[in-house]
Amino acid sequence: MKNPWDWEEEDINLLIQDGVQESLTLDYKGCDSLDKRNPSRKKDLSKDVSAFANSAGGNILYELLP
Repeated sequence: MKNPWDWEEEDINLLIQDGVQESLTLDYKGCDSLDKRNPSRKKDLSKDVSAFANSAGGNILYELLP
């Protein structure tokens, strides 16, 4: 597996296709998590990032809709 900073779109798609489960270092989020119109999302985003920063670190992948 490549390092996350070397990931390309194909690598991320493979994570999803292979059913790689969320873990202490990997989290999947829907695009609605980035919706600026909903103030509670800002708190959720801050909590997610803080949780990773205060633990083992990791990657949060956001699904973007076309």
